[in-house]
Amino acid sequence: MSEASLARVVNEIRESVEEEDSAVRVIRTVHGYGYAFGAEAVEEDSAQSLVRPGRRPIGWLTCGARQFALWPGEQTVGRDADNGICLESPKVSRRHARIVVADGRLSLEDLHSKNGTFVRGVRVSAPVRLEAGDQIQIGPFTLVFGLAEALGPTETQIA
Repeated sequence: MSEASLARVVNEIRESVEEEDSAVRVIRTVHGYGYAFGAEAVEEDSAQSLVRPGRRPIGWLTCGARQFALWPGEQTVGRDADNGICLESPKVSRRHARIVVADGRLSLEDLHSKNGTFVRGVRVSAPVRLEAGDQIQIGPFTLVFGLAEALGPTETQIA
C-alpha cells in the first residue's frame, strides 16, 4: 500500500468515526512515525450498532463475495487504489466510472474508459439512473446494484 493510499484510508476512517466539531481525534497523526489510536477504548455490548444516524449506505454493489457500500455523494470506480470502489484488472481503467448518489437517486456514468461501462447490457454514453437489480459490467467484473432496505415499522408480536 502506498503512503497516499494509507492517508486516504485514514481520512475515510476519520470521516466515518469522528464528529466534525469534536476536538478529539480518534486516529491521530504521529509525525515521523505514522498513526496512533487516540481515543479511549470502551468495551460495548456487541449488539450495539456502529452505524450513526445519517451514515447509512443508500445501496450496495455486489461483485461475487465482495460488497461495496454506496454513500451519499460521489464515488469513483476503477483499478486505482484511490477510488472508492477498486477493481483490480488491466481491463479496468484507472478512473473508469462514477456513481453519484443525490436526492435518493443513484446514477452511473462512464469516465471515458477504454473498454466502456455497461448497464443492463447497454454501453453507457451518458449518465444512467440505476434501479435495484441492475447489472453493471466493468471490464471482467459484473456488479449487481441493490438498494439498502428501508427501516419499516415495528411488527406487533402476538403473545
